[in-house]
Amino acid sequence: MSRGVPWLAVALLPVALTSCGKGNPPDVLLQLQNGPQPTFQYEGSGGCGDVTVYASNHDGTELLVVWADKEKLGVEGLPKTFDLAATPEQALSVSVDIYSQKPKHFSHCTDIYDRDNENRVRWTARSGKVTITAAKPDAGAANPNRTYRANVELENAAFDDEHGNRVICPKTITIEATVGWLPG
Repeated sequence: MSRGVPWLAVALLPVALTSCGKGNPPDVLLQLQNGPQPTFQYEGSGGCGDVTVYASNHDGTELLVVWADKEKLGVEGLPKTFDLAATPEQALSVSVDIYSQKPKHFSHCTDIYDRDNENRVRWTARSGKVTITAAKPDAGAANPNRTYRANVELENAAFDDEHGNRVICPKTITIEATVGWLPG
Protein backbone atom coordinates (compact mmCIF):
# COMPACT_ATOMS: atom_id res chain seq x y z
CA MET A 1 0.00 0.00 0.00
CA SER A 2 2.72 2.46 0.89
CA ARG A 3 4.24 2.01 -2.58
CA GLY A 4 1.00 3.20 -4.23
CA VAL A 5 0.89 6.54 -2.45
CA PRO A 6 4.14 7.94 -3.91
CA TRP A 7 3.12 6.83 -7.41
CA LEU A 8 -0.26 8.49 -6.96
CA ALA A 9 1.45 11.71 -5.82
CA VAL A 10 3.81 11.64 -8.81
CA ALA A 11 0.91 10.93 -11.17
CA LEU A 12 -1.12 13.87 -9.79
CA LEU A 13 1.79 16.35 -9.69
CA PRO A 14 1.34 17.60 -13.31
CA VAL A 15 -2.39 18.17 -12.66
CA ALA A 16 -1.65 20.10 -9.46
CA LEU A 17 1.00 22.26 -11.11
CA THR A 18 -1.11 23.20 -14.10
CA SER A 19 -4.17 24.09 -12.04
CA CYS A 20 -2.43 26.63 -9.79
CA GLY A 21 -3.79 30.08 -10.48
CA LYS A 22 -6.80 28.88 -12.49
CA GLY A 23 -9.88 30.85 -11.66
CA ASN A 24 -7.92 34.13 -11.47
CA PRO A 25 -8.52 36.12 -14.63
CA PRO A 26 -5.39 37.82 -16.05
CA ASP A 27 -6.65 41.29 -15.09
CA VAL A 28 -6.84 40.27 -11.42
CA LEU A 29 -3.25 39.04 -11.53
CA LEU A 30 -2.18 42.27 -13.26
CA GLN A 31 -3.98 44.31 -10.58
CA LEU A 32 -2.06 42.46 -7.85
CA GLN A 33 1.30 42.91 -9.59
CA ASN A 34 0.85 46.63 -10.25
CA GLY A 35 -1.08 47.45 -7.08
CA PRO A 36 -4.57 48.89 -6.85
CA GLN A 37 -5.62 51.71 -9.15
CA PRO A 38 -7.95 54.60 -8.31
CA THR A 39 -11.61 54.16 -9.21
CA PHE A 40 -12.41 57.90 -8.94
CA GLN A 41 -15.84 57.01 -7.51
CA TYR A 42 -16.38 59.27 -4.49
CA GLU A 43 -19.36 59.76 -2.20
CA GLY A 44 -18.19 61.61 0.91
CA SER A 45 -16.05 64.71 1.39
CA GLY A 46 -14.50 66.82 4.09
CA GLY A 47 -11.78 69.31 4.75
CA CYS A 48 -9.58 71.17 7.19
CA GLY A 49 -6.64 73.55 7.35
CA ASP A 50 -5.85 76.27 4.85
CA VAL A 51 -6.75 74.42 2.45
CA THR A 52 -7.09 70.61 2.55
CA VAL A 53 -10.12 68.96 0.98
CA TYR A 54 -10.73 65.28 0.37
CA ALA A 55 -13.27 62.95 -1.16
CA SER A 56 -13.68 59.31 -0.19
CA ASN A 57 -15.23 56.26 -1.76
CA HIS A 58 -18.17 54.43 -0.15
CA ASP A 59 -16.05 52.35 2.24
CA GLY A 60 -13.30 54.89 3.01
CA THR A 61 -10.47 52.92 1.38
CA GLU A 62 -9.80 55.43 -1.41
CA LEU A 63 -9.17 59.10 -0.63
CA LEU A 64 -8.61 61.88 -3.14
CA VAL A 65 -6.73 64.63 -1.28
CA VAL A 66 -6.09 68.18 -2.50
CA TRP A 67 -3.77 70.31 -0.39
CA ALA A 68 -3.12 73.96 -1.20
CA ASP A 69 -1.13 76.62 0.59
CA LYS A 70 -3.76 79.35 0.58
CA GLU A 71 -1.28 82.17 1.16
CA LYS A 72 1.30 81.09 -1.44
CA LEU A 73 -1.40 80.58 -4.07
CA GLY A 74 -3.55 83.56 -3.15
CA VAL A 75 -6.80 81.59 -3.25
CA GLU A 76 -9.13 83.73 -1.21
CA GLY A 77 -12.26 85.06 -2.83
CA LEU A 78 -12.39 84.54 -6.60
CA PRO A 79 -11.73 81.17 -8.27
CA LYS A 80 -8.12 80.52 -9.37
CA THR A 81 -7.05 77.80 -11.78
CA PHE A 82 -3.66 76.06 -11.59
CA ASP A 83 -1.81 73.77 -13.97
CA LEU A 84 -0.53 70.85 -11.87
CA ALA A 85 2.47 70.33 -14.15
CA ALA A 86 3.64 73.93 -13.56
CA THR A 87 2.71 74.49 -9.90
CA PRO A 88 5.31 73.56 -7.25
CA GLU A 89 4.36 70.74 -4.86
CA GLN A 90 5.30 73.06 -1.97
CA ALA A 91 2.19 75.09 -2.83
CA LEU A 92 -0.27 72.53 -4.25
CA SER A 93 -0.55 68.75 -4.29
CA VAL A 94 -3.22 66.31 -5.44
CA SER A 95 -3.06 62.62 -4.63
CA VAL A 96 -5.14 59.48 -4.26
CA ASP A 97 -4.37 57.19 -1.33
CA ILE A 98 -5.66 53.61 -1.54
CA TYR A 99 -5.80 51.45 1.59
CA SER A 100 -6.53 47.75 1.95
CA GLN A 101 -8.98 48.71 4.72
CA LYS A 102 -10.43 51.98 5.97
CA PRO A 103 -7.93 53.84 8.15
CA LYS A 104 -8.98 54.41 11.77
CA HIS A 105 -7.74 58.00 11.57
CA PHE A 106 -7.46 60.15 8.48
CA SER A 107 -3.87 61.38 8.54
CA HIS A 108 -4.52 64.68 6.73
CA CYS A 109 -7.02 66.22 9.14
CA THR A 110 -6.05 64.95 12.57
CA ASP A 111 -3.29 65.23 15.14
CA ILE A 112 -3.39 61.46 15.71
CA TYR A 113 -0.63 59.38 14.16
CA ASP A 114 -1.86 56.04 12.85
CA ARG A 115 0.84 53.58 11.76
CA ASP A 116 -1.77 51.79 9.60
CA ASN A 117 -1.83 54.85 7.33
CA GLU A 118 1.66 53.92 6.13
CA ASN A 119 0.20 50.84 4.40
CA ARG A 120 -1.22 52.57 1.38
CA VAL A 121 -0.63 53.01 -2.31
CA ARG A 122 -0.30 56.66 -3.32
CA TRP A 123 -1.05 58.01 -6.79
CA THR A 124 0.18 61.59 -7.33
CA ALA A 125 -1.32 63.95 -9.90
CA ARG A 126 1.37 65.17 -12.29
CA SER A 127 -0.79 67.04 -14.78
CA GLY A 128 -4.27 68.47 -15.12
CA LYS A 129 -6.03 71.55 -13.83
CA VAL A 130 -7.24 72.45 -10.36
CA THR A 131 -9.60 75.35 -9.75
CA ILE A 132 -9.85 76.48 -6.13
CA THR A 133 -12.39 78.86 -4.67
CA ALA A 134 -11.97 79.65 -0.99
CA ALA A 135 -14.37 82.02 0.71
CA LYS A 136 -12.99 84.56 3.15
CA PRO A 137 -13.30 83.40 6.76
CA ASP A 138 -15.99 85.13 8.78
CA ALA A 139 -14.24 86.83 11.69
CA GLY A 140 -17.48 87.16 13.69
CA ALA A 141 -18.16 85.75 17.15
CA ALA A 142 -20.36 83.05 15.57
CA ASN A 143 -17.23 81.61 13.88
CA PRO A 144 -14.44 81.58 16.50
CA ASN A 145 -12.45 78.95 14.56
CA ARG A 146 -12.50 81.06 11.39
CA THR A 147 -13.79 78.23 9.21
CA TYR A 148 -14.95 78.86 5.66
CA ARG A 149 -16.16 77.01 2.57
CA ALA A 150 -13.81 75.84 -0.16
CA ASN A 151 -14.64 74.43 -3.57
CA VAL A 152 -12.06 72.47 -5.58
CA GLU A 153 -12.56 71.27 -9.13
CA LEU A 154 -10.13 68.78 -10.67
CA GLU A 155 -10.04 68.38 -14.47
CA ASN A 156 -8.08 66.14 -16.86
CA ALA A 157 -5.82 64.88 -14.08
CA ALA A 158 -3.15 62.25 -14.76
CA PHE A 159 -1.90 60.33 -11.72
CA ASP A 160 1.35 58.34 -11.39
CA ASP A 161 2.22 55.71 -8.80
CA GLU A 162 5.70 55.03 -7.44
CA HIS A 163 6.34 52.46 -10.18
CA GLY A 164 5.67 54.89 -13.03
CA ASN A 165 2.20 53.56 -13.84
CA ARG A 166 -0.23 56.25 -15.00
CA VAL A 167 -4.01 56.53 -14.79
CA ILE A 168 -6.18 59.33 -16.13
CA CYS A 169 -9.19 60.51 -14.18
CA PRO A 170 -12.05 60.06 -16.66
CA LYS A 171 -14.18 62.92 -15.34
CA THR A 172 -14.18 66.27 -13.59
CA ILE A 173 -14.34 65.92 -9.80
CA THR A 174 -15.73 68.67 -7.58
CA ILE A 175 -15.19 68.71 -3.82
CA GLU A 176 -16.92 71.18 -1.50
CA ALA A 177 -16.00 71.27 2.17
CA THR A 178 -15.64 73.41 5.26
CA VAL A 179 -11.98 74.18 5.88
CA GLY A 180 -9.95 76.27 8.29
CA TRP A 181 -9.07 75.31 11.82
CA LEU A 182 -11.18 72.46 13.11
CA PRO A 183 -10.55 70.69 16.42
CA GLY A 184 -9.13 67.18 16.15
